[in-house]
Amino acid sequence: MLATDGIFDNVPDSLLVDEISAKVSSPDLVAPSHDELTARLQQCANSIALIARKLSQDPDFLSPFAQNARANGFRMSGGKEDDITVLLAAVRIS
Repeated sequence: MLATDGIFDNVPDSLLVDEISAKVSSPDLVAPSHDELTARLQQCANSIALIARKLSQDPDFLSPFAQNARANGFRMSGGKEDDITVLLAAVRIS
């Protein structure tokens, strides 16, 4: 996953892991086809971007950015509106 700070400032790492696991991981042992994997990656990237956008606009959410600011003595809460870009890729062994 490559992403801008608009993702990492607003979406907790645990939520990113959960979202990728739920949308991209195959529930069975059979690897998805190239087209299926591409579709899953796109759906997941879209979902992560929408989650980040929603959280960035929530004044009551204790975002990763706000948590870090508080740890450094600033009184802050809420998301942080910023550029939001996410790219997902998968490497397959042939």
